[in-house]
Amino acid sequence: PLSPLSQSNRSDSPTTLRDMRLKGQLRACPVEAAANGEASQGTQVLVVDDVKSNRKLLARCMKQLGFICDEAEDGSKAVAMASTKNYSLILMDNVMPVMNGVAATKEIRRLQLSVKIVGVTGNALQEDLEEFIAAGCDEVLTKPFDIRLFKKICGRFGLEFRPKVA
Repeated sequence: PLSPLSQSNRSDSPTTLRDMRLKGQLRACPVEAAANGEASQGTQVLVVDDVKSNRKLLARCMKQLGFICDEAEDGSKAVAMASTKNYSLILMDNVMPVMNGVAATKEIRRLQLSVKIVGVTGNALQEDLEEFIAAGCDEVLTKPFDIRLFKKICGRFGLEFRPKVA
């Protein structure tokens, strides 16, 4: 079963990237305001999404949190990159060409890499989320990306944030 962190009431406040985009607040990444801090320096994150604008937006947000961020546009490239670099976290889309996120997650787990994988998908059906978890994702977030849930997940994974120095 999915963790309660995967399920939220998204109607209470504009904390998703989609809400921020609709309100024209993308000059500063919404993660910066929501997190009130930055990630420990040196934390390696891989953002995997075939849609360039999604990938760039997530990567920008991760960088503003202090993560060192790489990008891949499909699951096959993600597997290759994960096998050669020590990532702490992978944000994995599901529907992608060449190799989808479920197949890529299974392959990364088969390689026995110790990396946390968070599925980030537009498919919100319970069976789709369960398929991602069964493949080996540690958590799944649905799009639009909920910053508050992401911060909770990072805390659960031991990826700590520290206050920014002004």
